[in-house]
Amino acid sequence: MAGVPGLVGSVGVVMLGPLDRERVGPRVVAAAAEVATVLR
Repeated sequence: MAGVPGLVGSVGVVMLGPLDRERVGPRVVAAAAEVATVLR
């Protein structure tokens, strides 16, 4: 998302099928933590 003041990085999910929260949720949290670590 270009042009958003203060936004440096983000993690999102694009699903082309049903969302399996049990499987996807922990992976999204881990990806967000990794991005946050890199941006610090």
